[in-house]
Amino acid sequence: MIKVFIIEDHAIVRDGLKELFNSVEGYRVIGVAENGIDAIKVIKEKSPHVIILDMNLPLMHGADVIKELRPLVPGSKIIILTGIMDVNRIADAIRRGASGVIMKPTPFSELKEAIVSILKGGLYFSPSISKQVIKKLSSKEA
Repeated sequence: MIKVFIIEDHAIVRDGLKELFNSVEGYRVIGVAENGIDAIKVIKEKSPHVIILDMNLPLMHGADVIKELRPLVPGSKIIILTGIMDVNRIADAIRRGASGVIMKPTPFSELKEAIVSILKGGLYFSPSISKQVIKKLSSKEA
């Protein structure tokens, strides 16, 4: 059973992801939060395998949430879910420990594929951002 924790400020997206994951055999949503501060308070006791994290959250940006989560749940994999292509913020999130980045228009099947990939030790990036992120991470001013 893959345990998923969702951090997303938009209720319709959060609830939709929860419904989708809970309807698929082998997945269970064990917690949700609408911001990073609430997630940080409860996530350690949940021990998720995967954290789906929106980059643009109220109170605390996604990259800062990753920085706080890493020591609390070092074994959890973090997938960034974003609707905004901001290569600098995405690169920062990867440096802080994100294992993947998915654009919000991505089909749910691709999100499941990303989870399988990162749980096997890999990284996953939506094809639409791979080249841009790799270019940014490999540049000298990154």
